[in-house]
This record gives sequence, structure tokens and C-alpha cells, in this order.
Amino acid sequence: MKLLVLLFAFLILPHPAFGQDEEEIFTDEEIQAEVPMNPLQKIHALGYKDIDINALQDKEVVKILQEVLRDSPLAKMSKEDLRELILSQSEGKFFYGYLERSPKVMKTIIEILQDPHALPALIGVLLKKKELEIFFYLWVGLIIGTWAIKRFWVKKKKKWSGSKKFTISVMISLASSIVSLGAFYYLFYDEVAPVTKIAIMNWRKRNL
Repeated sequence: MKLLVLLFAFLILPHPAFGQDEEEIFTDEEIQAEVPMNPLQKIHALGYKDIDINALQDKEVVKILQEVLRDSPLAKMSKEDLRELILSQSEGKFFYGYLERSPKVMKTIIEILQDPHALPALIGVLLKKKELEIFFYLWVGLIIGTWAIKRFWVKKKKKWSGSKKFTISVMISLASSIVSLGAFYYLFYDEVAPVTKIAIMNWRKRNL
């Protein structure tokens, strides 16, 4: 998540300043009329200083980010340059070593970042408020249900050995995770399908 935030921040940095003849003097109104706002300025104009959780709940902010991602400067970078950028942004983070040692994972991330549809679609999840609410309640219910089954059923099976209780607990947690992921995929199929397709294609390949 931190990696994505850093990459989003990179994407919406102001574009190179528009050139202006030093001898010409423009009024503020003329400047505003001739120079369109860059994405970061648009977000500031909506009243947000940073792209935080509050900003991401605003559909206008999400739409601005989708526009930026569709024409991402990352798509114009070479794969090697983008790899170096990702590693530099990840340096010091707990997942840095994993990315460095996992070329297939890195290749998947690079293709997702350079795909014109994957991230714009994925961030569209934030626009589906009703589905997010449904998934939240389902997720909380699964957490409570998983805890209750372990606490009031598995733990009370006195005839079971410790290893059996552990195995059953792991299976219950795994089943809960599968249901949670399945529900997310069902509710947000259109949004996650492009990313999922890229990930599956890369993991099926034996060679990079």
C-alpha cells in the first residue's frame, strides 16, 4: 500500500512548467485562463492538501487519479528504468528485499503500472460505495465468525490433540480468507479483472 501511495504521488507531481517570455507580463486572470491546472492543483482546488483516506473518498479525486493513470508517465519509461524507480521508492521498506529477489513479482508490478487500464480500473473500487459497504460488513462478519468458531468449538474439543486443533484452526482461517477474496472479486469484478489477468499471465509463464 505504501508503495502505491508513493507511486501515486509520483504520478501527480506537477508537469514541467509552461514556458513564459520573461518580457511579457500576464495578469493572474490571464495566467489562469491560459494555463490549465495540473492534477495536483485540481485536487488542491477540491480542498485537499494531500491524497489521504479522506481525499480518496471523494469521487472527483478518484476520477482525477484515473485520468492521470490512463496517461501515466510510467508507461513511457523503459521497464529497467521503472524497475529502478520502484526499488528506489521501496528502499528501507520491509518488502524491498522481496522485490529485489523476485523478478516475476517485479515484472508483474511493472506491467500493471504500465497498463493503461489496470490501475484506472482498480482505483474505481473506491467509487462503488454500496459494494464497499457490503464487503466491509461481510469482512467483519467473517472475522467475528472465524474467531467464534475457533474459540467456542475448536478450543473446546478436549479429545483433539494440539496439532489437530492447530490444523483445523488454520483450515478455518484459510476458508475465511478464500470467502473474503471471492466476495471481493465478485463485487468488484470489472475493477480487479485487468490486474488479475496480468498477474495470472505472468505467474503462468515459466520464464521471464
